[in-house]
Amino acid sequence: MKRHSIIICLLIAAMLLVSVTAFAGDGKVFRTVLAGNPTILDPIMFRDANANSIIAATHEPLLRFDETGMSYEPGLAESVEHNEDCSVWTFTLREGMQWSDGTPITAEDVVYSFQRALHPEMGSPNVNDFFIIKNARKIYESRTEAPDAAPIEDIPYEEMGVKAIAENKIEFSLEQPTEYFIDYIRTAVFSPVQKKAAEEFGELYGTDADRIVCSGPFVLSSWEQEISLTLEKNDLYWDKDNVKVDVVEVNLVKDSNTVMSLYDTEAIDFMVISQEIANSGKYPNVKEIRKLSTQIIQFNSHEKIDGVEFNYFQNAKIREALGLTFDRVAFVNDVIKQPKGAAYGIVPYGMRGEDGGDFREQQGDLVFDMSNFKGGEIDGKTYPAGKEGAIARAKDLFEQGLAECGRTKEQFEKEAEFVLPNFPGTITNCEAMQAMWKQYLGVNVLMKPLEMANLMPYILSGTYQALIGGGPSGSTYDPGEFLGFIYNERQWENPEYIELWEKILKSTGNERMQMIKQAEKMACDAYLYIPTTFRYTNYVLRENVSGLRQFSVGLEYDYKYVEIK
Repeated sequence: MKRHSIIICLLIAAMLLVSVTAFAGDGKVFRTVLAGNPTILDPIMFRDANANSIIAATHEPLLRFDETGMSYEPGLAESVEHNEDCSVWTFTLREGMQWSDGTPITAEDVVYSFQRALHPEMGSPNVNDFFIIKNARKIYESRTEAPDAAPIEDIPYEEMGVKAIAENKIEFSLEQPTEYFIDYIRTAVFSPVQKKAAEEFGELYGTDADRIVCSGPFVLSSWEQEISLTLEKNDLYWDKDNVKVDVVEVNLVKDSNTVMSLYDTEAIDFMVISQEIANSGKYPNVKEIRKLSTQIIQFNSHEKIDGVEFNYFQNAKIREALGLTFDRVAFVNDVIKQPKGAAYGIVPYGMRGEDGGDFREQQGDLVFDMSNFKGGEIDGKTYPAGKEGAIARAKDLFEQGLAECGRTKEQFEKEAEFVLPNFPGTITNCEAMQAMWKQYLGVNVLMKPLEMANLMPYILSGTYQALIGGGPSGSTYDPGEFLGFIYNERQWENPEYIELWEKILKSTGNERMQMIKQAEKMACDAYLYIPTTFRYTNYVLRENVSGLRQFSVGLEYDYKYVEIK
């Protein structure tokens, strides 16, 4: 314990030294923290929240989030218009914009950036987001057919529905009418990159400070992997007069105790804190923001997985048994200390439903555990409602599932594996789940924490058995965002779900919302995507700092308007 404290003190001292010495002088510095190292600062390649805000600070989107997060303000584009059914959108670029290397930002850069996402050699984990654009899916799939499939002629990238119709005008043609297309355009994923730099650096674009060219309010001046990164004001930014700080110093720290020590010693100006610390009263200026994000346990239902001898989670009864014995009430009250966070559906509160109402309130609970198990006669056996019945039902399901698999509990404990990000908070949460499954099912579940760089290949290739520590998040207030990933990723090859989702893609209004509700119930009934918690964030910000924008969807932080008094 003493050695651990010494290491933390040395880390804090090193970070203090960076903050104090690197930017001494008259410049205004905002010092903040992210919970880990960004995987990559390439808009089409990142998947982690740590990268999201840095990409937004360095890569200007066509339109930006406004202060409320509900609308937009100008970015690279000074105006936007659309046709009557919102299937064609035209953006007018402002004149005289420059990349951080002094070269002009062009319509060609913008068009190329969207085409680049479809390049198979990039292997973009965000490629599905671009399928909203006309012909994007067809182009991508024409170039990624299976080796044993009949040859398909490659469709030219130029057939993607993104065209420069004038030197300063970009036209987007969409697959379907999409009223909320602006919500996508605002996100970091859709931020353009410089064509020259992207072609020069290829898959290494955004991996360090020397392999990135910026267009946002800040440039990336340094990046010490796993330690810190530094953003400096971009003097070539089109709206530089509204950028009030000279430097944003971002410490990359996973350990929450280290983060609090940095704040307590005035080495940082902002931090996110746990619900337990928020409840303790240690910090009088705690604020809360709801994040439209759902944490889920995601199972792989495929019979065959590369590198896996046997996948237990192809069995629905085993999945349901684990779902029934995850005690959400105990988890949110005793582990994450956020009583409002229990998730009984995949779509969180705050998303649009029928007639503009709240989707989650309209839909109600779709998953069950010990707190809401209804009991009754199931498969010829009567179970009492509540905790006792849920445990009994789960034990029966688990035993039946193992028998159907031809496996024993001992084999399950050695072979069935959950992968998760190697973050302290995630590990703590998973240890609580382990304890529940041991207590209620009598089974030891194997957990495998991995650094993000090692975890991402499992996710992208679909070679995990079960995944904890992630889940869908919204970039818009449309509930389809929380279920569309199931269709896009095709990890669940359910013809009925695919057919339903393809109808959703062509529908609008209340009819569409009703079908999204059907899709959510179908997904929850399969126990492949078990929602655990909805996300709320608590934070503290020094009183002399203002203008830090935080959002419920699409973007974590916008540093552009930060001011230091």
